[in-house]
Amino acid sequence: MASLRIRGLLGLVAVGALIGCASGRAAAQARTDPNRPTGGGIRLSREFPPGTMGIPQPEPRVTLKIEKKSLGRVLFELFKQAPGMDYQLATTVGAAVFSVDYTDVPLSEAVNKLLMQDKDQAPLVFGFQKSNVGAGGTYLIHREYMEIGLIDGDRRVSLGNARLTQALPLLFQQMRVPFRIEPDVPPILLSIQLRPQSWEQALPQVILEAYKQEPAISYSRDGETYVVHLLKSPTGLGLGSAHQAVRRVNLSLTNRPLKDALENLFSGSQWKFQISDRIKGDYSVTYNVTSYPEIAALQGILKQASINRDPITYREGKGVLYIELGPLPGQSVIISTKSISTNLKTTSLNFTNQRMREVAKLIGESTGTSIRIAPNVPDIPLTFKIQGATAEQALQQLLNTGRNTLPNLSYRSLDTGSYVVELGGLN
Repeated sequence: MASLRIRGLLGLVAVGALIGCASGRAAAQARTDPNRPTGGGIRLSREFPPGTMGIPQPEPRVTLKIEKKSLGRVLFELFKQAPGMDYQLATTVGAAVFSVDYTDVPLSEAVNKLLMQDKDQAPLVFGFQKSNVGAGGTYLIHREYMEIGLIDGDRRVSLGNARLTQALPLLFQQMRVPFRIEPDVPPILLSIQLRPQSWEQALPQVILEAYKQEPAISYSRDGETYVVHLLKSPTGLGLGSAHQAVRRVNLSLTNRPLKDALENLFSGSQWKFQISDRIKGDYSVTYNVTSYPEIAALQGILKQASINRDPITYREGKGVLYIELGPLPGQSVIISTKSISTNLKTTSLNFTNQRMREVAKLIGESTGTSIRIAPNVPDIPLTFKIQGATAEQALQQLLNTGRNTLPNLSYRSLDTGSYVVELGGLN
């Protein structure tokens, strides 16, 4: 099948400078007016709700009417009204002129509508970079490049400042599967180069790349349809006093069927749940927590039930949690040439009060893979045993044990076939 390109771009050579945003021809412009306001007027929240691309909420709102001016001039006038926010134009625009008529519009909406007026084959798009100081940040404006398909006999995914919401449909077309992207999934900008062995391998790599910017993003399977969505309900872990009202549960489950475990979890909850017909077989759960946020407990139950089985995730509806096949956020597994050969090796080990780093080393050595513990993870002692487990099954048992002390412990599968254990998986 021929490759799919966005708006007929002529090739990687022609747009290489756009991907790197470092060409000598790219005009990097930024607001430099010394008289612009630097504070007051609008208070920017430090909250970054899912789907906002990290833009502080509530956003500044702008009002502007201007006709037939350059893009730089219109951006300058817009951002004068947004203290704490700045912009960088990292591409050429040519002689195009722009006109706007906005009344009390959120800044990101105003910028998006403005960029849509550009008629170049490579669309103008923006990402957001949070400031290291204060609650503001910078809108980074680039041109978009996408090429997904067979090129010289190889499967390739070439994305440069490409919107996730535009790249995924092209990828699903190559997979030849039905799909749905929920309306609240944001147009996260991705720059990634892949040569997957199959299109199915490319999907988790793209989602994991998006996860670095939007930790709430995930995908599941509603029947035969792939659904890309956000998980918006807070787990209550690490979120401070703003989420003290999160419902907490006590659970003591031993070899309970998944349905029974979920009925126990949501007894007395405002949430209802529905288990997909595709989840078949004996999914059993052993899980014990005290005064734990219910959504965090749901994630723990699904991770525990997924050991040695197909991964299970959930998708939020109106008052209903749909339990479906698929990875939890950040838990997508990438199958690479190396991991195909190593992940099938099994091991049996018994650990008694052994430090996590030593446990990871032994699991890695016995399964022929590499497991790294992130520097910020405390080297706590662990006691558990595994029997005939693959590297990922052993890692999952390590996590289940470690979460008694470190509730937000998680791991990621890297495209090199190795793994990293880190903090932050439930936040």
